[in-house]
Amino acid sequence: MPNKAVDKYLRQWAAAEAALAPTLAAAIKTPLQNALLIPAKDEAADLIEQLLNFNRGQQKLLLVLLINQAEHTEPSDCNRQLWQAAVDSGEPLAAAENCQLLAWPNGSVLLLVDRFNSGRQIAPQQGVGLARKIAADLIVALKNLGKLDSDWIYSSDADCRLPGDYFCLDNCAGEAVAAHFNFSHGPCLDSTLSPSQRQAIEQATELYEQGLHYYQAALSRAGSPYSFFSIGSCLAFRWQAYCQVRGFPSRAAGEDFYLLNKLAKQGPVYWVADKRIQIQSRLSQRAPFGTGPAVADILHKGYDLSSYPYYHPQVFIELRTFLQQWQNYRQRPPAALAPLLSQLGWDTFCQHCQQQQLRGKALEQAFHTWFDGFKTLKFIHWQRDQHWPNIPLQQGIDKFEC
Repeated sequence: MPNKAVDKYLRQWAAAEAALAPTLAAAIKTPLQNALLIPAKDEAADLIEQLLNFNRGQQKLLLVLLINQAEHTEPSDCNRQLWQAAVDSGEPLAAAENCQLLAWPNGSVLLLVDRFNSGRQIAPQQGVGLARKIAADLIVALKNLGKLDSDWIYSSDADCRLPGDYFCLDNCAGEAVAAHFNFSHGPCLDSTLSPSQRQAIEQATELYEQGLHYYQAALSRAGSPYSFFSIGSCLAFRWQAYCQVRGFPSRAAGEDFYLLNKLAKQGPVYWVADKRIQIQSRLSQRAPFGTGPAVADILHKGYDLSSYPYYHPQVFIELRTFLQQWQNYRQRPPAALAPLLSQLGWDTFCQHCQQQQLRGKALEQAFHTWFDGFKTLKFIHWQRDQHWPNIPLQQGIDKFEC
């Protein structure tokens, strides 16, 4: 049965492609089990065979593959070849404007979305965020029409290898509204590079991953409720919660962080520790920041564990102190934090709590809604810039292990 809150989202906030769902849904005779979205930009055509291999272990999968490219550019050969390989991989079921629905083995369907041809391309400032949003909104619309059983939407990327038991959240995630899968970076498979070049990329990627784990562990030690990874290729979220926070933001990067930051205010984020996604090590400039640019920077500057600059552990100790003592600062914050808290709107928050006469759990919840993942990041950066400059990652790891 259609959901009123979801209907409102689809009317007011969804990407234009969501309106095509009724035409596509008419060709889906029985509900599908799980839904996965993958944005693809300049990926090799053998991605389709990889996805078909994954589908052989699944039943009744809805796979939304959105092929995208920045606007005002000539459609790339890679994108054209990938689209053709996808079209050739199944039997046509339906078509609507820039979407094509194909029948795949095991009762699955592939929904192709063209966002790479002229007139359909994505503005650079909207990038992968809009790509994920379009795909997710199509899934939401089909779910709302009764064409999908699971309440979960799974988000991944073309460079990922997914475990066979990937679609597990209906059975294990409890009341969580979002989930993040365990992950590791695998070998570099770029055959155009020499063995030494591939090895260098793998080592740089491993270093970047060590930084991610250090950061997440440090947030956890500080007691932050936002101590989760935010990697768009390893995410999943419940469809209704996704609509309540108005979906993916249309950003060139960081869309995963901002979506999770909003979802975490709706309910728990579940850590899928026993299901590991393998992400290919590779150089990529598909987003302005994130893994690809970070790995390129590591290679360019020749960093290793003893030189790679990363957050000082004391930054997280300061965060822990603030999270433990914030209620004592409501009348007068310490001088060392006053400039930062003023920038973050501390006085307005405290006045709101006083006016609403918040106490106990309600006050605690209000604080963590206000001091969210974004403000936490600002706190960390301010501590780094004002008091505790970066140190080599190895030193940070050693200090935490002491």
